[in-house]
Amino acid sequence: DEKNVTLHCDLVGGSSLELESVSWFMNGELIRQLPDPYCEEQGQYKEELGGLYTSDIGYGIETGSGMYSMLGEEEQTNYLCDVDPTELLLQHVTREFSGHFSCSGSNMGGEGPASELLSLNVLYLPGKAEISKDENSVLKGETVTFLCSVEDQGNPETTQFIWKRGEVFLQEASNTLTL
Repeated sequence: DEKNVTLHCDLVGGSSLELESVSWFMNGELIRQLPDPYCEEQGQYKEELGGLYTSDIGYGIETGSGMYSMLGEEEQTNYLCDVDPTELLLQHVTREFSGHFSCSGSNMGGEGPASELLSLNVLYLPGKAEISKDENSVLKGETVTFLCSVEDQGNPETTQFIWKRGEVFLQEASNTLTL
């Protein structure tokens, strides 16, 4: 359904007043640093342009009002200069967001250890079903077996199949139907 998910990075030990940035990881790969390093590199802060800066970049993940493409396509990105770095907003979550997330905080003393992994399991419907039969032709009175196959089983995986003859639902729930 492409809903939004917000992840929270809770500081354990240290002072949240000393927190300068938070690094966010998906499956061990850095996906976002908040606030965006661009803000400090350019010497521009929230007082200028309301804290948002734009540029074209490639691979990443959708976060906050900054957007990266999971497919590697270049999209316009809003740099996040005036945000709470302890929150990561995943927008329009799809199956590609399934994975293990972690975070780590940084201050003037360096970057702390990464948090424990948090698993995000995105549920989605199965893909298109294909129907086939075991024989090319059948004589009257003989049985015929149909097979329903679904390449993308969905998450969780498909466990039941719905069979219809015309507009009538049949009792079979497996992937084969014998008539």
